[in-house]
Amino acid sequence: MNGMSCKFEAEVIGALRTGNWSTSLLDHKEHCPDCREAILVAEAMQQDAAWIQAKAEPPSVSQVWALSQRRRREAAMERATRWVRILKVAGWLYASIFVVWGLHLLPRLASDSFLTALNPKALDESVAAAVLAAVFIGSGLWYALRGDQRQTG
Repeated sequence: MNGMSCKFEAEVIGALRTGNWSTSLLDHKEHCPDCREAILVAEAMQQDAAWIQAKAEPPSVSQVWALSQRRRREAAMERATRWVRILKVAGWLYASIFVVWGLHLLPRLASDSFLTALNPKALDESVAAAVLAAVFIGSGLWYALRGDQRQTG
């Protein structure tokens, strides 16, 4: 950056900014090439500043605050619903495995050879585990699907 070569340059720029021109400064600006160049640069910068001020108006504080609160709520909702989505996928996976297991086991239950191979205690535990799994999976899926319908409705 070049230093000021004219001792009146700062006064000329100040007069340009305020609009208060003395007769000596008006006479000086006509005869000094450095001051004329400084005036051209200062006017261009003032035009740019006026354009930026007119076009680039920042949003109000309430708009910024509302936007930040909405983003905070959306992030919290995303964190909360991530686990629900994982549990829904796991529920569907468990339910499909349970159905496949039941369909695979159904022909064996109809034959006498399978029932005689299991002792009564093992058979009771298998049936109890299957019933508990069906109840837990069914209730979890019912609650999750019911929640989806309630939100969209």
